[in-house]
Amino acid sequence: MLTLTIRQPWAWAIARGHKPIENRSWGTAYRGPLAIHAAAKPDDDWDFVLREVVARVRAQGGAVPESIAADLPAPGYGAVIAVVDLVDICREKFDCDCGPWAIAGQFHWRLANARVLDASIPARGRLSLWDCDVPEPLSPQAKRAKEYAGIFLGLGDRWRYCVPVDAERFAVGIVLDGVEMWPESDCEVWAVKDGDTVTRYRKAVPSC
Repeated sequence: MLTLTIRQPWAWAIARGHKPIENRSWGTAYRGPLAIHAAAKPDDDWDFVLREVVARVRAQGGAVPESIAADLPAPGYGAVIAVVDLVDICREKFDCDCGPWAIAGQFHWRLANARVLDASIPARGRLSLWDCDVPEPLSPQAKRAKEYAGIFLGLGDRWRYCVPVDAERFAVGIVLDGVEMWPESDCEVWAVKDGDTVTRYRKAVPSC
């Protein structure tokens, strides 16, 4: 996945969806998923920049944690921490409506759908865009579906919560807290539907 290295605390603000604009002196024709790499070294003017970021986040109603590092999967420096979507780049530079994060005279990279990784990926930062092997994070719906799927996939003590029809089969079309689950492939695979997201999981035990 194409990756962009950004210093902290800017990288945190982007990863948590507070900062929808990244200012660059250059543009790109690329559009799509973009991994956010937090540089090993924070911004040189840390105290001033941190106050600026905190003020902007609070001004738009966002929450600021006591520690930025603790609000990200460790390590929060020198690692890929999130994925966003690069949806457009404003090239107007001076006369645009890109909001308070935009800096006049820069290209304004418009970002959306920030997703923090479950585990950061240590990597050495680079200039410009660079490739890094970054898995696409699960959506919140898919994460919840995975949690519920654990109930039915033979994971530890939660296996006892399965709903048996007889000694070998399970009920079809189980609904739990609005999440629907059903067996496929002779119960070896379970489909989990949460909203419009359907995710399939293979059982961790050989049979139902």
